[in-house]
Amino acid sequence: MHKFRTIAAAAVIGVTSLGVVSTASAHEKTKSTKFDSPGKCVKLTKKGNKTRCRIVVGRPGANGKDGANGSNGVNGSNGVNGAPGAKGNDGANGKDGLNGVSGYKVATWDYDNAGPGGIATVPCDTNEAASKKMVAVGGGFYIRNGTNPDMSSNAPSLSNGAGVVVSMPGRMDWSTNSPKPGRNDGWIVRFNDKGAGAVTLYAICVNAA
Repeated sequence: MHKFRTIAAAAVIGVTSLGVVSTASAHEKTKSTKFDSPGKCVKLTKKGNKTRCRIVVGRPGANGKDGANGSNGVNGSNGVNGAPGAKGNDGANGKDGLNGVSGYKVATWDYDNAGPGGIATVPCDTNEAASKKMVAVGGGFYIRNGTNPDMSSNAPSLSNGAGVVVSMPGRMDWSTNSPKPGRNDGWIVRFNDKGAGAVTLYAICVNAA
């Protein structure tokens, strides 16, 4: 008796997407095969006269670790200068300053003969009450050649040794030949032992308050 061997036709599998069934020849026995990559056919089964292929899709893998920070880039070039800004508002007014001086005047007094060691003085005002309301802020003297204000090189005071040992603000108390306490409304000058002869005293005065 002749035995016949069934020759199976080559199975051609068409895989299109997940869960899609492909067809093949109906004469093969059931068999399995495996592939390494997800999404490939992992099992072939025979059912009736069709061969089925089941697609298995692997799960997504876990996120990888963040990479290391890159090195800093080089500095960029300087930008262009911006346009001038708008004019600002005026600032608030400052505080008022202190009151300035008032009542400025220059008082003078002439002496015809200031002897050796003589004392001369000039008040800010010849009225005692008015003088008390003023203060001398400067003063001085001028040794004259008689009544002539000689400023030449022949003036006697240049060669006779006349000089001054005191020049200060104040008023004299002639009863004691001493300055009056707390009085600065005039000028006082005292000459040396040579005397000064004719002299003019000056006091620069302003109102005390």
